[in-house]
Amino acid sequence: EAGHNLYLTLDLRVQKSLEDAMAGVERGAAVAIDPRDGGILGMVSRPAFDPNEMSGGLSAERWKELSEGSSNAFLNRAMQGVYPPGSTFKIVSMLAALRYGVANPNTGLQPCTGRYVFGDRTFACWKAAGHGVLSFIEALQNSCDIYFYQLGPRIGLPHLVETARLLGLGERTGIDLPQERRGLVPDAAWYDHRWGKGHWRKGVMLNLVIGQGEILTTPLQLALMTAEVAQRG
Repeated sequence: EAGHNLYLTLDLRVQKSLEDAMAGVERGAAVAIDPRDGGILGMVSRPAFDPNEMSGGLSAERWKELSEGSSNAFLNRAMQGVYPPGSTFKIVSMLAALRYGVANPNTGLQPCTGRYVFGDRTFACWKAAGHGVLSFIEALQNSCDIYFYQLGPRIGLPHLVETARLLGLGERTGIDLPQERRGLVPDAAWYDHRWGKGHWRKGVMLNLVIGQGEILTTPLQLALMTAEVAQRG
C-alpha cells in the first residue's frame, strides 16, 4: 500500500558540495539554508558512519568505536553540538546596538590599539597591532574586538539577550529531526543562579558581545540567524 509522499528540501548538488568540502574534516559540521524559506539545502556532520552498518547489527567493539570519545559519530554536530559562536555573534551585537539606539552606522568609538582596559583587566583584539579608528560598519567588516568591547556595556545584558532570542538563539529551531539542542543564551537569572545574586559584573558583556564566554549555539542556529539577517528579518 502506497504511503504519503515525502518532500525534502535537500538539494543534491549542495549536499554533495558540502560532503566534498568536509571530506578532510575529523570533527565539524556544515549547514546550508535557503534564506527565502528556511529550507535545509544541505547538512553534514563529521565524523560520519554508514547507516547500512546498522541493518546487520553492530558488534560491541564497533558500537563503542562509533559512540564513545570525542569523535562520537552518532552526534549530529549540526544540531546537537553546542559551541561558542565567536565573531559570528557580532551580527547579533550590532543589531542590538542599532535596535536600542546605542549606535548608528556612523558611530565612532575609541580607536583600536589592540588592547582595551576594563576595570582591572586588559582585553585584547585579535589584531595585535590594532585597527585604528573605525566606523560602526567598518568594525563589523574588520571584526574588531575592541570596538565591540566598548559596545557591550552600553547595550546591556537584557537587550543583548532579547535580540539574540528574537533571532532564534537559545531555542530549538523546530527542525523535524530528533534530539535538537537549545544552546544557551545566559541572562541575569542564569548568572544569579550560577554565581549568586550580585556576584557577577558588567565585564561578562565584553565576552558575550564577541560570542565568547558562556553563550552556546548550534551550527544550525547560526545558519538560520544568518538567513534571517540576509532576508532583513
